Amino acid sequence: MKKLLSFALPTLLIAFGVTASATSLLDVTSLNFSAGGGGGGFNATLNGGPQFTVFYVDDSDTFSYNTNYTINVNTFVGSGTITQTRNDNLTHYEEAGFLTSLYNTTTGTNTYGGNNEIQYAIWAITGTKACADATCTADLSLAASNYASFMSNHTVTVYTDYRSGCTATGGLTQSGCMQEFVTTAPSTATPEPNSAALLGLGGSLIGLGSLRRRKKAAKN
Repeated sequence: MKKLLSFALPTLLIAFGVTASATSLLDVTSLNFSAGGGGGGFNATLNGGPQFTVFYVDDSDTFSYNTNYTINVNTFVGSGTITQTRNDNLTHYEEAGFLTSLYNTTTGTNTYGGNNEIQYAIWAITGTKACADATCTADLSLAASNYASFMSNHTVTVYTDYRSGCTATGGLTQSGCMQEFVTTAPSTATPEPNSAALLGLGGSLIGLGSLRRRKKAAKN
């Protein structure tokens, strides 16, 4: 039982924790769609796995295609420590994540001012640029009003250059780091590996309790 608890405790902490962190290899392979100032969505792989789309969020650095970058991967659920990221405010990532959900990846325009304005708004939140027009400012207000509702059923994952000089810089002034990216995902679509482990642990504990009751009944 002690061995089971020694496994259960860290699993519980991870499953109910607000951030899961790991060091991985990110390879940005090609452009998915473009947005203002060289931003937008990019095709990438993580540790050589399936291709997915990541979104540009800081305005201080760049990246090279087909290069393996060692990165911190942090998935946030509503709150958490962000010491392994570039920005010092989790709300900024959540607002940026919400704005990425508004991108139109087919035509490049939509009711929120188009992909260019969305990218400029993201940079105004997570980077150092300021909005230059009313459409970008409207997107900022939209993010501030809607990110909390969006995050109630989504996670945001941040992909950050792992080197110490590239994390927790706040003002995003560190140079020579990989561009930081984010993705979002519905939090109820598929159980995360840690959640699945917790469900399995729960089943194991129920089964153990049932077995002990049967043994006790047999002795009586």
